[in-house]
Amino acid sequence: MIFSFKKLLLSVIILIIFSCNKENKLDDNSCDIFYLGADLSYVNEMEDCGAIYKNSENVETDVFEIFENAGANLIRVRLWHNPTWTNYSNLSDVKKLFRGLRIII
Repeated sequence: MIFSFKKLLLSVIILIIFSCNKENKLDDNSCDIFYLGADLSYVNEMEDCGAIYKNSENVETDVFEIFENAGANLIRVRLWHNPTWTNYSNLSDVKKLFRGLRIII
């Protein structure tokens, strides 16, 4: 686990060093896109346990809408191949999650 953490830390440092700035732009549009995302793999499981999601005004809101309004443009969803230990993160669960997602292109 420590070895994996070191790899992650090194990756983040490299990303920061080579991130877009005025000195290393390739062209005028190379740094215009910033990706902001979250892992939403647990959404279905949490909702099945009774979790509700509220926006910054404490109003119950769709979880995808909360992230979209916060500027998120990328999500991660875990997909296990034939999990026997859980009813979540299998193909049917991921399909259910994506049915709730509005894709904006």
